[in-house]
Amino acid sequence: MRLPSLSRGVSASPAPRSQRRAGAFARFALTAALLWAAGCARVPRDSYGVDRLRFEGVEALDSDALRACLATRERSSVGIDFGTTSEPTCGEPPFDGGSNTVRLFRWPWTDWPTWDLSVFERDLRRIERWYRARGYYEAEVVNVEITPEAAAESDRVEGDGDLAPCERNGRNEGCEVQVTVHIEEGEPVRTRQVVLLVSHQQRASTSSTDDGHAPTSGTETDAGSAAQDPRFLPVAQTNLPSSLRSALEAAIVMEVDAPFDEAMYERSKRALSDALAREGYACGHVAGRVDIARTERLADVKLWVQLGPQCIVSSVTVEGEDVPVATIRGAADVRRGRPYSEQAMRTAQRAVYGLGAFAEVDVIGSPRRNEQGLCTGEVDVTIRVRRGRNFRYGVGVGVETGQVVDEQNQSGSTPQWDAHVLAFVEHRDFLGGLRRIRLEDRPRLILQSPQQTGIQPRFGNVLRLEFRQPAFIESRTTLTMNSHWDLGPDPNQGFFRHDVDAALRVSRPYFGGKLILSAGMHWNLQRTTDQVRNSDYSVLFFEEYAQIDLRDDSRSPHRGFFLSLGFHQAPAFLGSSWTYYRFTPEARVYAPLPLNMVLAARMGLGVMLIRDANQSLDQVSALLGPQRYRLRGGGPSSHRGFAPGYLGDQQTVGVQPYCDRSNPPPGTDCSEANSGGLRRWEASVELRAPVTPDFGLVLFADMGDVSRGTSFRFSHIHLAAGFGLRYQTLVGPVRLDIGFLSKRAQVIGNGVNLAPVNYVNLGFVRFPGAIHLTIGEAF
Repeated sequence: MRLPSLSRGVSASPAPRSQRRAGAFARFALTAALLWAAGCARVPRDSYGVDRLRFEGVEALDSDALRACLATRERSSVGIDFGTTSEPTCGEPPFDGGSNTVRLFRWPWTDWPTWDLSVFERDLRRIERWYRARGYYEAEVVNVEITPEAAAESDRVEGDGDLAPCERNGRNEGCEVQVTVHIEEGEPVRTRQVVLLVSHQQRASTSSTDDGHAPTSGTETDAGSAAQDPRFLPVAQTNLPSSLRSALEAAIVMEVDAPFDEAMYERSKRALSDALAREGYACGHVAGRVDIARTERLADVKLWVQLGPQCIVSSVTVEGEDVPVATIRGAADVRRGRPYSEQAMRTAQRAVYGLGAFAEVDVIGSPRRNEQGLCTGEVDVTIRVRRGRNFRYGVGVGVETGQVVDEQNQSGSTPQWDAHVLAFVEHRDFLGGLRRIRLEDRPRLILQSPQQTGIQPRFGNVLRLEFRQPAFIESRTTLTMNSHWDLGPDPNQGFFRHDVDAALRVSRPYFGGKLILSAGMHWNLQRTTDQVRNSDYSVLFFEEYAQIDLRDDSRSPHRGFFLSLGFHQAPAFLGSSWTYYRFTPEARVYAPLPLNMVLAARMGLGVMLIRDANQSLDQVSALLGPQRYRLRGGGPSSHRGFAPGYLGDQQTVGVQPYCDRSNPPPGTDCSEANSGGLRRWEASVELRAPVTPDFGLVLFADMGDVSRGTSFRFSHIHLAAGFGLRYQTLVGPVRLDIGFLSKRAQVIGNGVNLAPVNYVNLGFVRFPGAIHLTIGEAF
C-alpha cells in the first residue's frame, strides 16, 4: 500500500506589499523581505531535497538509533525530545532508548540534504545489516515509498514547468522528496548463556609495540585454542582477588534471554580489558566467540580472559620542552615499585593538568616484554606535557548577580546585582616551579534591592590577589594564598563596608583525590561605611577543612556519598575581637533509582562557641561573632523555603527582613535583620527525575533551624516542600527551585507554631516560601 503523494511548496519570495503604505515603510519592508529571502536555504536546482525520512514497522528498536547510521538524512527541525536518552550515535547503545521527539518547526536557513539514489540503495543494505547486529537476523526491508515517484528512478529533476516530474519549490530550485521505508523486524536471536573463563597465563605480544592496554578483541584462532586449554576455569572456580572478580563480572553487560547484540558483546570485551588495566594487569588479554543457532534463535557466548602478571611501575620519565621535572613528578605521584593501574595513570594526568600550566598532558604506560614477547610485570611510565601560555591578561565588562560564598565554596544568591569592568593579569610559571599568581580588579556599580536602598547605584570595587605554589614541602602538597579587598554591600545584610580577607593554606589530596585535607591561617577585617550599629572588627583564626568525596560525578552525582568538616579556632592569644570556635560537619548521600532517577539526601550541623568578645563590639556582634563567618541558613544551596540568611531566629525576635537604612524607625537596628545564630541544623531530601536528556524535574523537602541559643532546636523544623526544574548545560544544570513553607509545620510539639515571614508575591499569587534561580545542583 502506497501513501498518497505529498508535495509542499516553500516560497522564498517576499510577501506582497500594500500599495497604500508610505514609501519609507515600503522600502523597509522590501529590504527586510530580501534579507529574509537571502537567508533562506534553497533546494539545489535540478536536485531533490530530502524533506522526510520515515520508518514503518520499527517497534522493538528506536528509529532514531537506526537513522543515525544512515547516510541519507532528512532536513533537520527544531523540536522537543521527551525520550530518556541523549541524541543517538551510530552503533552506540542504547538502541531502544524510547526517543519521542515532537518536531515543531524548521528555520528557513536550515540546509536541505540532497537526495542521492545510489547512497540510499546502500542505506537499505545498512538497515538490514544494522538489524542483524542487534540480533534480528530475519529483519528485512519489504517496501519503500518515494514521493514523487520519479525520485525512485533518478535523483535529478529534468524539465521545467509542466514538463518537470514534480512541483519545484521555486523558479530556480529543485523539488522536495519524502521517503517511507517499511521494515519487518521478525524475531530476535536471544542470548542463552554467557560463560566467562579465566587463566593466570598470559598471551605473547603479536606486535613490536604495546601501549599498555590489553587488546579489545581476539581472533577465532585465539578463541578456538583457548577453548581447548585446560588452564581456563570458570570465574566462579578461580581464586582471584574479590575486587578483580567483581570487576570482571560487572564488566559483562550482556543479559541472558535478551536479544544478542554485537555492540554489547564488543562493549563487554572492552570493559573486561579496562577492568584488567584498572587492577594492574597491563598485559591482560580478552578473546571471545559467539555460536548462533538460527533455527532455535539462540546465541551462546564465551569469553576468555588471560591475566598475566600484576604489574608494578619500573620507571617514570617526564617529556616536554623546558619543564620542571621535579614538580611534575611530585604532582603525578607515580613512583617506582608501586602497583601499576590505569586508574592511577588517570589520576596522575588530572593532577598534572591541574597545575594549570600545560595545554596537553598524557600519561602512558608501556609494559616491558622479554624475547618471547611475554610481559615481565614491569611498566615504564612516560608523562608527556606541552606548555600553554604562561602570561595571560584580559579586560572585559559584565553583569553579575549577587553571591555569597562560604569557606566550603557553597554559594547562594543575594538581593543585589552589579555592572562591572573586569581586568586581570596572570602568570602560570611565576619565578619558575609552576607557581601561579593572579591579580584581578573589578570596579562596579552596585544595585541592591529597592527595599534596602532604593534604585540608586553605588560605587564599589573588588581587588583580588591569588598565589599558588605546587610541590610545597613535599610532592603533593600545595600552598595557596588568597586575599581580597571588597568595597560594597555585605552579602547578607546589605550595609556597605570595607571587607579585607586573607588566607594562607596548605592542602593535600589522598587516594586519588577522594580525600582532601587543608589547614592554614585566616584573617578578616571589616570597616563599615553606613550608619549602622554593626561594629568594626578584626579576627585572626586557624582553620582546617577535610572532605571525603566518593560520588561518581561531582557536578551531577547519581551514586555515592560526600562528607565534609570545617573547623575554626580563634584563641585569645591571637588578639582577635573574639575568642571563638566554629564547627561545621555535613554529609550527603546519593542513591540511583529506576528510570535513571536519583534520591539525594543531606544533613548538616553548625556550632559557634563564643568564649569572649571585645567590649567595643555592639550587642549583636558580640553575641554572634564575625559577620562573614556567622551561622546562617536559607537560600538555593541551603533551605529553599527561605531567602538567603533568613532561616531561624529572626522570626522569633520580631526582626523583619526589610529595614530602611536611610531612615530607620526609632530604636531599630538594621544590623539585627538576617544576622545569623549560634546553632544550625539542616536536612534535605530530593528526588531527581530526568524528563528529557537535558531537562529534569525535582521534588524536594527541606528542614532546618538557626538559633541564638546554646542548644539545637530540632523541634523547629521550618518544613518547606517544593519542586524544581533543571536544564543541563556545559557548566552544570541551570536550576529553578520553588519552595513552599508549611504554616503548620514550622514548629512541632508544645502547641506552638510560627507564622512564616518569607513570602513570594507574584501579583496574581502570594504564598509563604521562596523562589531561587541559580546554576548547579543544590547539593
